[in-house]
Amino acid sequence: MKILLQILGALCLVHCALSIDVDLNDEVQQRITRVLEPGNANDERLTLFRQFVAEFGRKYASDWEIEFRFDAFKKNMDVHDHFVQNEQGTAEYGMTEFSDYGEKELSKFTSQCERQAPELTGVESQSFQEMVQMGEELLYRDLKYKDTPSSVDWRNKGLISPVLDQGYCSSSWAYAATTALETAYALQTNHFQRLSKQQLIDCDRFNYACCGGRPHMSYLYLEGEDKRIYEGPCQFDQKKAKVKVDKRYTIATNVDPISNEVVYAKYLNDIGPLVAIINADGFRPNWIIKNSWGPKWGENGYIRVAKGVNTCGVGWIASGVTAL
Repeated sequence: MKILLQILGALCLVHCALSIDVDLNDEVQQRITRVLEPGNANDERLTLFRQFVAEFGRKYASDWEIEFRFDAFKKNMDVHDHFVQNEQGTAEYGMTEFSDYGEKELSKFTSQCERQAPELTGVESQSFQEMVQMGEELLYRDLKYKDTPSSVDWRNKGLISPVLDQGYCSSSWAYAATTALETAYALQTNHFQRLSKQQLIDCDRFNYACCGGRPHMSYLYLEGEDKRIYEGPCQFDQKKAKVKVDKRYTIATNVDPISNEVVYAKYLNDIGPLVAIINADGFRPNWIIKNSWGPKWGENGYIRVAKGVNTCGVGWIASGVTAL
């Protein structure tokens, strides 16, 4: 867990290695000069910190926060240096949106709140089982793996929505679910329709708002959306609905995860993007995964993970939708 938190603060932002113009007359930069420069005049970290502040538009509220952020930044850059010097892989490291975050702040992006599993009605439980069964039948019986191309990248087809920033809320499940729906709709209609993440965060009782969730449970919620009466904070207006979920598939976890990755590649080519995943093949086979931490994280908001070895558990489960 601690290594993961460190990587959040130092991972994969190639363009940050480039020189960034810093306006020393900027109000924040002047405060940095006053607060930090007396004891750090020749510190290379201070120069990098100035570049970071300019790149990410930081506006610190107090002198204390400037000192706190600079200290956190130096620790994260120490981790960056360690990876650069000792990591023998192909990853590239640089400054990210999280480079001035402390460890406790970073932990909120990887930890989950205390929560109880939602209770499903008989109808909902049956619907969930049907979803899993449909995925198994489609992927394991009907698709022929031998025709799967070595590389598929749906970004080149203009059907993937822009990378967004979920902010200080563990709602990646909502972003993943709506991304899959948006793309399925675009494939069917040749028209891109932006869908509401906030609706899922506010209204989906099968997930946990800013405390995490699973994309495929969102489809269970959306499938029965027109049958529900809401109480509380949900502001959804059924009359404004843009798409209806009918066919959705979960790739089950009852086989070897490496086999699952083979299935992912076939599904990806024949039907469309999986939730948040795009396949690619280059110097080393890899998945290119869309994140929701903004376009300045990773490779313009995406990250590559090795394909075929279940990196980060990517082979355990995936879900998607198809257009009617």
